Amino acid sequence: MANSGTLSVTLPADLLAQVQEAVEDGEYASSSEIVRHALHDWSLNRPGTVRTVDELRRLCQEADDHPGPGVPMDEVFDRLEAKYKALAEAKVV
Repeated sequence: MANSGTLSVTLPADLLAQVQEAVEDGEYASSSEIVRHALHDWSLNRPGTVRTVDELRRLCQEADDHPGPGVPMDEVFDRLEAKYKALAEAKVV
């Protein structure tokens, strides 16, 4: 990371254990990666955050290019498509 800094964070024992376990289990390469992931999620969910379709596409592509724990992007979109199709059909009937 070209532009980065260091931040010291104190965590409650239970959260610290979860972070250490995730690294030991290989879910993440480091505790820093977990914190970056958490902060990224937090920044996306802050009140007032508005995403354009282009921004959502970029974020989806970024997630697809750097897969981590979770559900594959294609599966998420398949679920969404099925959900909205079912909702649309329910309103037509």
